[in-house]
Amino acid sequence: MPLTSLEERRAIALRNGVTFEEENNEPDRVFHPRRARATEDRYEERLKVWVEFMQQCNVSPDNALSSNQSPPTSAKLRNFVTYYATTRKGLISKLPTVSTIQHFWFCFFQAFQKRTNITLSKEVKENVKHYIETDLQKQHKLSFAEKDKYFIGPADFDILLNYLWTSDDHDYIHERYRVQLSLLLMIFCYTGARAGSIVESGAYRNSGKALTYKDVQFHLKQASPRPEFIIEICLCNRILLYKTEKLHSKIILFFLAIALADGAFKRFDTLEKIMHASILKGRSTWTLEYKQQWLETPVLRTASSGTLLDRPLQYSTAWDQVKQLGRRVGYKDNLRIHSFRRGVANLADKNGTESERNKLLGHSSDAFRRHYMSQISGLDFQAIFHGETQRADHFATFRSMSHLRDEFAPTDLPSAEVTKLRNSSEVQLVEAKIDELNDMIVHNADISLIQQRKSLHTRKRKLKRVWTRDYRRRWWSDSLDAEAQRQLQTVGKMNLNQEKEFDQGQELDIGGPEPRTTPKSGSQIFPFVRQFLPERDCLAESLLEVQSIRSLKGSAVITDLIALCGSHTQVAYRPDEKPHEGKCLICAKPLAR
Repeated sequence: MPLTSLEERRAIALRNGVTFEEENNEPDRVFHPRRARATEDRYEERLKVWVEFMQQCNVSPDNALSSNQSPPTSAKLRNFVTYYATTRKGLISKLPTVSTIQHFWFCFFQAFQKRTNITLSKEVKENVKHYIETDLQKQHKLSFAEKDKYFIGPADFDILLNYLWTSDDHDYIHERYRVQLSLLLMIFCYTGARAGSIVESGAYRNSGKALTYKDVQFHLKQASPRPEFIIEICLCNRILLYKTEKLHSKIILFFLAIALADGAFKRFDTLEKIMHASILKGRSTWTLEYKQQWLETPVLRTASSGTLLDRPLQYSTAWDQVKQLGRRVGYKDNLRIHSFRRGVANLADKNGTESERNKLLGHSSDAFRRHYMSQISGLDFQAIFHGETQRADHFATFRSMSHLRDEFAPTDLPSAEVTKLRNSSEVQLVEAKIDELNDMIVHNADISLIQQRKSLHTRKRKLKRVWTRDYRRRWWSDSLDAEAQRQLQTVGKMNLNQEKEFDQGQELDIGGPEPRTTPKSGSQIFPFVRQFLPERDCLAESLLEVQSIRSLKGSAVITDLIALCGSHTQVAYRPDEKPHEGKCLICAKPLAR
């Protein structure tokens, strides 16, 4: 019933905290924009640097962020950014770059104003910003360089998918991860979506926010002779996806496999029923429905100990899978999820209007120019100058990550490096502390001791990551030098026939170090064991063939993918080595036969 009485409205307003009298004694509150948890954590790190700096100035931590202090002077703030710039290490150069320091300054004054309610004047902010790019840069020779903004293009996409299904011997916790990773790469490449809209972001951990079945509409569109399958992904905008020429690029194929393995469709719960579905008479489209209990279920889910859970896939897990896949493929740099979005942005800029690009990416400013645009110009001005047709192949190569790929690149440490790592003083010290804590935990399983041991194991893993990173950097540098030396040995040593063969691209053997023959990346086990993995064996052959989803080959592919999604990892043991009371003899964990 609508409210018609002024007294009723006043009573409701008073009950909800509305006041109608002038509040002279209460100071006006300042409200700030809502920020994600990850942004708040980043801003908190900037404030810790300020507290550290003020302690050097003999100011207590409590007073450093007090709201009763007067605004810091421009000289004090310039001294602060100098302190940060000279006491931190950079990734591109020895010290942080100019853009890194300016971004640090921007985050700091935002966090400082919110914490203390002290507003820094616009003149002070601009003064410090210009100081960073002028005097501070000259005094300490700071670099203006920026990290290369490589992106994933169609060539990289084919390399990743082909390797994943025809050569990859990585043992996932659950084989559904391989199917999910394929679907994930396609969604990133075809939609340009942010990772946090597909998987659970680290900024919103335990929120359950990810791509669910209600966000993916499965349509049938009238076509001849049978209806066409269309997927509509509803994120910040609605994107339609359909079949392509290559079977391994059909996003519908992988989504169908996951949905049928889950039993998510209402009534159409088998592949045969889906294939025979037809559109109602008088309509041009039909949307298949999901079961009510599956609407809020994530499409991409987490697995633990071979068991599929109802929790959404974590961003950290997805990024680790993408990064490790890129390393096994042979990329020099870490493959980042944002590289897919950057590739979509550059393709959208080339093939669509600015409005269409911003709509696709969810941008409302010049974010594309600042964060997504490739540093390599896409204009072949040499051809334009001479009135010739522009080339696109070399731009696509050098803008993507494929020109920094080496199939021989190591994916992990070799035995010699592992021995060096184990014998290093840092690792031995960590292992000694772990052994000491193990002895103490046997007699006293205190939670603090267990946490200390956990942190030491984390420290040990970090040491291995740093060692592996440094080894890969040395390998990339040394391998290029070795190849250069090998090639230079051929100069002046070839006869006329050998010169002709060399010009035709043939590899010559004239002594010296042997040329590369077999890629050393990965253990290359899959070609030998694929005969024992019938689903993987069939998929390695069929995914590369040009077939229709409705064909016998296409149906067989979906059936094999469903089998992978529904497989359950189990522990196998010899009949004469049965576990005691269904548990492992060593760790006492339950074992399933």
